[in-house]
Amino acid sequence: MLFKTQLAMFVRGLKGIPLPQRCAVCGRRCEGFKIICSDCEQKLNSLRFVKHYMIDKKSRKRIFVLGKYADTMKSAVAALKYKNQPELALALGHELGEAFEASPIYKQNLTLVPIPMNREKELKRGYNQAELITRGIHDICGGFRGTRLESHALVRVKATQPLYQFGAADREKEIAGCMKIGKFSHHSTAGVVLVDDVFTTGATVREAIRVFESAGIPVYGVLAVATTNKAFKVKDK
Repeated sequence: MLFKTQLAMFVRGLKGIPLPQRCAVCGRRCEGFKIICSDCEQKLNSLRFVKHYMIDKKSRKRIFVLGKYADTMKSAVAALKYKNQPELALALGHELGEAFEASPIYKQNLTLVPIPMNREKELKRGYNQAELITRGIHDICGGFRGTRLESHALVRVKATQPLYQFGAADREKEIAGCMKIGKFSHHSTAGVVLVDDVFTTGATVREAIRVFESAGIPVYGVLAVATTNKAFKVKDK
């Protein structure tokens, strides 16, 4: 786990905020200020891609993904979304931000925008995991590099059904018109980078891209923690 994540957890301890005693992924005890145990860290690292980026054929945008949505990575995303483990978002966001910053497609002065959730679902969960991941990325890529965070630049205006139950064409229909531009204090000519937890068919991010570009705001690409896309490859074991 990145030093920056451990430092953030150390600061929480100084402030008297309760620290996790067990791994946020598997539930086993962790050492020090870690929130992911060494075993889960190793398994997550084995799922990282050799090359993190590609061009999405439909949107023609850069897609940058940390690792494969399987095994421990799938468990980590599930824990973040369904087991009240928001601290995982910071750790995964830091890892994603560091990998992106080191890549050939990184550039300064981008605007990070998380994919918004349905309002009722966000209230029930207590947080939007995409926004928390985005904050972790901003910890790495913000500051003097000029990368900005616009948490409310995109808002949901229509509730949608879970997309996994639809085929590709029906996903596009279900997601159409569900988002609009929200409070956007700044965007640079470098473009917007959309952030989500998992990239599957890309229907959601393509709708977000359509919304921004219809408003004359350029979109540089998409960042995600994990994907099911088989075009991305992990290291051979």
